[in-house]
Amino acid sequence: MNHLDADLPDEYALGRITDQTQLAAIEEHLSICEECRNLVETVDTIRRALKSDPHGQAATLAQMLEAHRRVIETEMIEQRITDLEAKPENTSRKRAKKS
Repeated sequence: MNHLDADLPDEYALGRITDQTQLAAIEEHLSICEECRNLVETVDTIRRALKSDPHGQAATLAQMLEAHRRVIETEMIEQRITDLEAKPENTSRKRAKKS
């Protein structure tokens, strides 16, 4: 599954998306993608923590967000590799190498 671009979860959680078409697309994606939905929720949790306690738990939450982003980026890369390997032209090359 394709995920939201890297900055979109932050922008969405912070209420910075104003384009209605883009907003609808993000909300549609969030309705089916648990990982991106979790990322948006994490950003929102950090935002609320910063408002209530700017020096306390927010640093830990920011570290959690960064770790979550790395997981999503890794999964996106793995999915791209899988997609590339599944393309017919790559299959032809693999068959040619076996011959």
